[in-house]
Amino acid sequence: MFFEEFLIAAGGDKLEKGFDIAKKTYKNGSEHYAFIQAKSGTNDMNKDQILYWKEKINEIEKKYKNVKGYFGMPYGRRDQSTVT
Repeated sequence: MFFEEFLIAAGGDKLEKGFDIAKKTYKNGSEHYAFIQAKSGTNDMNKDQILYWKEKINEIEKKYKNVKGYFGMPYGRRDQSTVT
């Protein structure tokens, strides 16, 4: 997957389970983490999928200090105008 390979090349660490990639950064002297899940497929998700990832983000935010979870879905192909 291009997006996942891009994030790893940009300094992300491939994770064995849970989220696909973790990226540690520093801001104002504190560590900050981005936990990323890269998926391919159609550009929609059902309620159960969204609730599942909301729960996973909440778990990460509780486990680590200075962590804010985000969810994004880059879908589509570069040769089509449907990349979102």
